[in-house]
Amino acid sequence: MNNPIYTIGHSIHSEVAFLDLLEQNHINAIADVRSNPYSEYTTWFNREKLAVHLKSKGIRYVFLGKELGGRGTSSERNPIGKVIYNEIAKTKSFNSGLERIRKGSKTYRLALMCSEGNPIICHRALLVAKKLVEDGFEVIHILENGKCENHHPDTEDRIIELHQQGDFLIDNPRDSRENHLKFAYEKQADVSYKAKKR
Repeated sequence: MNNPIYTIGHSIHSEVAFLDLLEQNHINAIADVRSNPYSEYTTWFNREKLAVHLKSKGIRYVFLGKELGGRGTSSERNPIGKVIYNEIAKTKSFNSGLERIRKGSKTYRLALMCSEGNPIICHRALLVAKKLVEDGFEVIHILENGKCENHHPDTEDRIIELHQQGDFLIDNPRDSRENHLKFAYEKQADVSYKAKKR
């Protein structure tokens, strides 16, 4: 039996606020999926410091940025350098990291952690959560305000709404939603990439 898999962005939370969010959701393990596990503004989220703080609260920490990070290698980028999440998702490294999350969810109530507060501008939702949901896992995002949002269908609906094209097809609503969602994921990945370039 797998536990739900949570995600959280450290954003600019204070140490106390962040740990409170973890406690409220009974998180006992953090999988850090940042490609670069350091923060210029909130330095207590730097990898080494964070691991110590979490351990003091009985929360396990593992760094999986090499496997599940969102920056990719040159082979997972298009000619202008934009990361292509679908290419990352095909790699042996990514799938190895995903398998560690799947196995970990059997024992721990874990959260994938990245930096962005809003999951829909972060690869933890647009790449990692997307694949976990496709595999049948329940993924829940802990939002900046402390509320929780299920990736499927709530986060997906938000992404679709941002990039809606016309009305859903009445004769085949399932296929319509899947097509809209595929398009919306691709568009939102572009938006997220451009935002991070600024």
